[in-house]
Amino acid sequence: MKPHWLWLGGWCTIASMSQLFFSTVPSPCGDMWTARTSKGLTHVLLSRKAGRPVKPPILQLLDWRDRFAANLKLTEDPDRFDDLRTWLNAYFAGDVPKQKISLDLRGTSFQVSVWKIIATIPYGREMTYGEISRQIGRSTGSARAVGAAVGANPISIVVPCHRVLGERGKLTGYGGGLRMKEALLRLEGNLLL
Repeated sequence: MKPHWLWLGGWCTIASMSQLFFSTVPSPCGDMWTARTSKGLTHVLLSRKAGRPVKPPILQLLDWRDRFAANLKLTEDPDRFDDLRTWLNAYFAGDVPKQKISLDLRGTSFQVSVWKIIATIPYGREMTYGEISRQIGRSTGSARAVGAAVGANPISIVVPCHRVLGERGKLTGYGGGLRMKEALLRLEGNLLL
């Protein structure tokens, strides 16, 4: 981080500005918009959404920043994403990525609790919305609220929301479309589909 000089009442002082770094990362799913803070990854946005209009990724990042981290300066820096490129290359080669990616999850407390559970679903395994509801201590009737939180996950693939299924393993919504969800599950060796 480059230091920034601030003029405070006749004194010069150095302060570091917090930054939200972003870049695009190529993948078999298309270019993904990625972002991270010094704490960890905040976004892996798919380049397209299934059958619905999508706000351009840069505007999604600005909206997120304005809501959750207004003090962050948006800075393009592809070099900050080498670890993610390595992780994604392993993943799309059909390997279990060995490298851990630090995350900076920001959302409502309910969303973050759901995303933390999703992040623990092992490669090649699945979980239902109802199971997530039970893990966070909610009734199974809150599966719809869990579904909304899953749908708001800003870190696709790394926080593997594609591993969340409906009751009895039913393939349900995914931002990139059901075909992409099925392809990702098959890549992970899911033979239930």
